[in-house]
Amino acid sequence: MVKNFLKRIQKSVVDAYDPDRDERVKSIAAQFFLGLKTQRQQFSLEKQIARFDVTNSDIRKATKLAFRQLLQNIWKDGVVSEKEKETVQWVVRALELSDKDALALQREYAVEQFRTSLAHAMDDGVLSDDEYLHLEHVASVVGSTASRIAREYFESEGESFIRAMFLSATESGELTREEWQTLVQTSMRFGFSERELSRLVQSPAKQFVEHVLADAKADAILTDEEREQIESLLEMLSLDDDFCTYVRRQMNEFVMLCNISQGRLPTLDVPKSFEIRSGEIVHAYAGADLVVTKVHKSGPVQVVHQGALLLLDSRAVFQSATHAQSVNLRKIIGLGGDARQINFQLNGKPVWTLRLHRSNPWFLLIFRKAVELANQTATRTSDMATSRHIPRDVRQRVWQRYGGQCADCGARDYLEFDHIIPVAKGGSNMDSNIQLLCRRCNLKKSDHI
Repeated sequence: MVKNFLKRIQKSVVDAYDPDRDERVKSIAAQFFLGLKTQRQQFSLEKQIARFDVTNSDIRKATKLAFRQLLQNIWKDGVVSEKEKETVQWVVRALELSDKDALALQREYAVEQFRTSLAHAMDDGVLSDDEYLHLEHVASVVGSTASRIAREYFESEGESFIRAMFLSATESGELTREEWQTLVQTSMRFGFSERELSRLVQSPAKQFVEHVLADAKADAILTDEEREQIESLLEMLSLDDDFCTYVRRQMNEFVMLCNISQGRLPTLDVPKSFEIRSGEIVHAYAGADLVVTKVHKSGPVQVVHQGALLLLDSRAVFQSATHAQSVNLRKIIGLGGDARQINFQLNGKPVWTLRLHRSNPWFLLIFRKAVELANQTATRTSDMATSRHIPRDVRQRVWQRYGGQCADCGARDYLEFDHIIPVAKGGSNMDSNIQLLCRRCNLKKSDHI
C-alpha cells in the first residue's frame, strides 16, 4: 500500500514538472504505429527506441498507445478475422507487451464492441440468431463467451438491460407466451435463467399486469378471454403469491361491480331468521343497527335497534328483537352513505340510518341499484357500455402520460381509466377527457359529482 502511494506521488510530481509528456508519448506511439505498418516483419522496437531519448515509462506507455491504435483499426467493422488475430499476436510480440497488458487492452475493446453491438442488436427488442452469433464472435476474440461477458462485465448494466428488454417487449400493452419465450431464450444466452429473469423483472412485470387489468376494465366488462389472459400472465411471469391474490381479488370485485351496474344483482339464500313471500329474491343481507329519529314535543329523539337487514328485489326488511320494518323500495326517495352507514328517506318521513356491523363496500351499490330497478330508472347497460368505451390507442397514451400512476395520489394499484367529465354529462372519449385514477380516488370523485 505504501509502495503504491509513493508511485502515485511520483507520478503526480513527474506530470507537474513534465507537462509535455503526453504529447511526446503520442508522437512516439505514432512513430511506432507507422513503423509497424511500413516495416512489418522488419520492425524492431529496439531500433525505434534508439531514435528517442525517453524513459522506460514513456516507452511502455507509447507501446500501449500504439497497440490501442491497432485495435481501433481492427474493430472498425465489428469483426476480427483470423488473419487480423494473427496480426494482433505479432504486434504484441513486436511491441514487447506483457500478456497481462495485451489481454487487458483487448478485453477493453472487445467489451466496448460488445456494448455497441448489443445495443444495435436489441433496437427491435429481439436478439436474432445472427446477432447472437456476432456477439459470440466478439467475445471469442478475447477467449470468452457472450454469456460470460454479460456476467463478468455487465453485472449491473446487464440487469438493467434485461429490464429494458422486458419493457420494450411489453410496450404495445401485450405479451404473448411466444414473446416471453423469446425473452427467456435471450436472457439464457446472457447467462440468466428463466427464474432469474422473472426475479429481475418483478417490478415492471407487476406494473404491466396492472396496465393489462386497467385496459380490461376500461369497457366496463371483464370477458373470459381477458381473465384467461391475466391468469396466463400471472403464471408465466411467476409473480409472487400476494400480488396474484391481489389481482384475482380485483378481477372478482370488478366482475361483481359490473354485474351490479348492469342490474345483475346477486341472489342469496334466505337467512333462517327471515320469512319472505313466494317469488321474492334475496339480493343482500347484513347485520345492522337501525337508527330511527322520532319527533316529540321536547324535540327529536334517536332510537337505535340492533338487528339485521334483508334486501329483496321489491322491499327492504329490517328485523330485530325490538323493531321490525318493511320498506317498499319504490317509496324510497333518497339514498346515500358509504361502506359502513346507509341513509335513506321515505316520502314525508325523516331520514333513517342503517349502521352496518361490518364494512361492506357492495351493500350500498346493491341497495341503490335495487331501488333503481324497482322504480324502473336503471340505465340500459348496452347503450352506456358503448358510449363509455375508450379506444385502445387512447388508453395507451393516457397510461404513458400518467406513467402508470393515479393522477391524484400517485398510487400504482387498483388503477382505472376515468372520464374527467362523465359520459352521462356529455364527456367524450378523447385523450383530454380521460385520466388514470386508483379506485379510491375514483370513488371520491364519484361522491362529489
